[in-house]
Amino acid sequence: MAEIKSVEKELMDSGKLADGFYTDGTVHRVRATIDLSSQPTGKITLCEVPKGALFIYGLLNSSVSLGTSTISIGDEYTADLIKAAGTFTSADTPVLFGKNKAVVEKFEGKTNLYMTVGTAALPAEGTLVVDMFFAVIH
Repeated sequence: MAEIKSVEKELMDSGKLADGFYTDGTVHRVRATIDLSSQPTGKITLCEVPKGALFIYGLLNSSVSLGTSTISIGDEYTADLIKAAGTFTSADTPVLFGKNKAVVEKFEGKTNLYMTVGTAALPAEGTLVVDMFFAVIH
């Protein structure tokens, strides 16, 4: 049976330098806390991602259910670039997110990320925390 290797293992075995994001990147967490009592709607600016960063995964944690509200996370061109629109009803239960395409393509330039609220308004109380983890090379 032929041995199957990951892309990264193939690069290392062939003597080519593997991309540092996959083998030796520094992990940075970006936190965006949203006070739901301010009744945020539409597009909410979460953070600025540095040029060349690679998204690893994100984590949602809310003190309350967001009910029928949907949230997506993306940039100014693609509202669901890293998180598809969906409901979040798990109060006090962290939930991971991250679209496959988002974890394999680096950001080419400094990029603002936004959360887009759809379907219904967010609840009028509580706190929503969005943690996003990126690999960067210094």
